[in-house]
Amino acid sequence: QVVAALRAEIDYQDAGVARGWEVGWDQVSPSNPGYLNDASLLYWLGVTRSPTQAEFTVRTARAGLQTIRLTAAGDGSVPRISSVPSPLYLRNPGQPYWLQILARQRLVYLKYNQCLPGAGFQQLAARALAVLRAHPAYRLVVDLRDNLGGYTQPFQALILGIMADPAIDRRGRIFGLINDFTGSAAAADSYTLRQATNALLIGQQAADPLDEFGNARPLRLPHYGVLLGVTTEVVNAPPTRYGIPDIVVAPTLHDWLAGQDPVLAEALAYGRTTGP
Repeated sequence: QVVAALRAEIDYQDAGVARGWEVGWDQVSPSNPGYLNDASLLYWLGVTRSPTQAEFTVRTARAGLQTIRLTAAGDGSVPRISSVPSPLYLRNPGQPYWLQILARQRLVYLKYNQCLPGAGFQQLAARALAVLRAHPAYRLVVDLRDNLGGYTQPFQALILGIMADPAIDRRGRIFGLINDFTGSAAAADSYTLRQATNALLIGQQAADPLDEFGNARPLRLPHYGVLLGVTTEVVNAPPTRYGIPDIVVAPTLHDWLAGQDPVLAEALAYGRTTGP
């Protein structure tokens, strides 16, 4: 009901993007708390009775139903009520990309958090491909979950490296993981990975599968000096649908609370229960 009230008031092209705005997918700050975290907006919509406090009824594991009162945080932070274990893909959110060799699972795990310009990701991709060549039984997982995009050029090095080696570019050896916070350039990268190689995409549909407009440039209005972002390029004219998984897997609440990752588990299990 809250989401329906919000979407009646905001303008959006893509439901995935609207979801991101609602929870503040870029960052949580005083200026950008996310619509569902914005106490003043919820009060204006009539969802809460106060712009500073709200009551929530929750079901706990031991005490059953319990009503708690939360006060709006002045710094935009989310109050820490409890902690849950983090799955592998959430362990280094501050790093734009990182690599881990999981020898026991015979897996090369390449986490891509940000599509940044420069040679950093290309170097990491070259290292991942070198491990695959040295270990023919190893698989590659390219994890693009929670990657909001940036530049598509760095990812091409990985694509070209996979295409150049038929022993690597085999069905069931390359996987791309995506979710509903994979956006913009990262969604386009996942599409390229799926179309240009024999990779399988696993997870949830990307946040903005159409991603039609981009290449934003600042424009300051002359009278009041308001600064706007204006898109100057149509990125996806056809439009092609980016980031559509071959195998749909969505984490449940139980998975989140237990720190489990059913998306990665699906990639690890592929070929053991289904033919490659």
